Amino acid sequence: MKLIQIYQNVLRLPSKEAVFSLNRVGVKGLLLYLSSIILVCMLQMQSTLISETVLQPQQDQVGTYIIQSLLLSFSYSAILIFSGISIIASILLLVVHLMKRRLTYQILWKTTAYSFFLPFILSLLVDILFEMSMVSFLVFAVVLSFILMKIVFLYPKRKAMA
Repeated sequence: MKLIQIYQNVLRLPSKEAVFSLNRVGVKGLLLYLSSIILVCMLQMQSTLISETVLQPQQDQVGTYIIQSLLLSFSYSAILIFSGISIIASILLLVVHLMKRRLTYQILWKTTAYSFFLPFILSLLVDILFEMSMVSFLVFAVVLSFILMKIVFLYPKRKAMA
């Protein structure tokens, strides 16, 4: 039930109510949400791997192949997503500092994590429909940047030090 509420709020981003509602979600909800994103990313990677693989495993090695590919792709997806969120949140921290907004790295990390869903799905659709990875990346970057900038402007400016 909590995951459905998170996804409902994620789809309403960058509205003010959705942003502040997602900021109140605990770490457990955030990890559940990120695990579902990692699962989708992993399944997409597996379908690409299966469709592009020329070498098929031997009949007696199929079980080992499936287990290894699932574990490795989940780990790889998790590392990519967590490091991507951290890098984007760090860049966003510099932007926020230049804009003099009241935001911390923790809030930016959480906001970036929740903002990933819509750009990820759109870039996945572009990749499936047109099979152009550069266009897919550009769609992801532009939509994510738009959402994050709209969210940053929701937060007030810092008060001037007297």
